[in-house]
Amino acid sequence: MFCTYCKKTGGDITRPRRLWPVKPEWEEKKQLLELIKNRDPLSRMKGGGGLVFNKSIIKC
Repeated sequence: MFCTYCKKTGGDITRPRRLWPVKPEWEEKKQLLELIKNRDPLSRMKGGGGLVFNKSIIKC
């Protein structure tokens, strides 16, 4: 699965890139690829989810 969203960072623009699951077990447990393939809606992220995610990565 690839992300084609172009994001401006500094003077550059990101290119399409492969997406990797944050937690590999989520890919199977939540059947993410199947949901996306079927164009089913994904779970909504709660407000502040990005901040929580960022803090969890910093802990690693």
